[in-house]
Amino acid sequence: MGRFLQAFRRLFSGALFLLLLFYVSGGISHLYGFDPSVLSRIQLVPALLAGSFGVVACIAFFTVIFGRWYCSFLCPLGIWQDILARLRKKKFTKIRKVTGLIRYCILVLCIASVIGGASLVLLLVDPWSVFGRLTTTFVLPVVTFINNLLASAFNYFGLYGVVAKKYNFAGISVFTIAVISLAFLGYFIFFSGPRFWCTTLCPVGTVLSWLAKKSLVRVQIDQQKCVSCGLCEKHCKTGVITLKTKQVDNGDCVACFNCLPVCQYDAISYGFSGKGKST
Repeated sequence: MGRFLQAFRRLFSGALFLLLLFYVSGGISHLYGFDPSVLSRIQLVPALLAGSFGVVACIAFFTVIFGRWYCSFLCPLGIWQDILARLRKKKFTKIRKVTGLIRYCILVLCIASVIGGASLVLLLVDPWSVFGRLTTTFVLPVVTFINNLLASAFNYFGLYGVVAKKYNFAGISVFTIAVISLAFLGYFIFFSGPRFWCTTLCPVGTVLSWLAKKSLVRVQIDQQKCVSCGLCEKHCKTGVITLKTKQVDNGDCVACFNCLPVCQYDAISYGFSGKGKST
């Protein structure tokens, strides 16, 4: 079951990421009658700012039930981090953990900025906004170049199915913020852990961590089966597994399911909390 959950999560999030990537970069507008822009409207902060409280309520409800599934299934910035983390061949022996004061200060600043009528602080750290800036800065030029290259090739043979597009530079401020964001992400991924942003800086992650802390379905360790081999702790993206106490901090678990298939003793599982299991 663990391998199935891991594979399903990777396939689902990968497909969604590609759709969002091409949507934001202008690669597709409609796909077989489906409007990809609806995918942007199920992101937490855009839904909240747009007053789509039904979407916000659904995300909150499913987080209380299943934990922080949003961070691994729907958040495009989370998937960005997973891709970048694969460039780091060596596994982390210990994920860096910092005081929760930092994340709460960032959340308070974001809330204060929105209340004050200026959402600048929120947009600097909101995962959807960061994803959008990274995509328009680093992916859009490549997509535009390939599109125009194909258009020229097709036109040469009298085929006009591909139309050349003009690349519009978003501006030096957007470019600068995108470069800084990528630098921060890269630093955190390579020196602090694959999902350090999610557990320390992301305001969405902070809110969802409260809701997921006592989720009904969660990653849990069977203390009777566990032999403290350390494989699950080694493969955990967020460093939420404590081997000494055999505990899992579900508030910061992003439901990547990487820990499940590596356990050779069937001691770690994802399901309803049960007797003899620690969470």
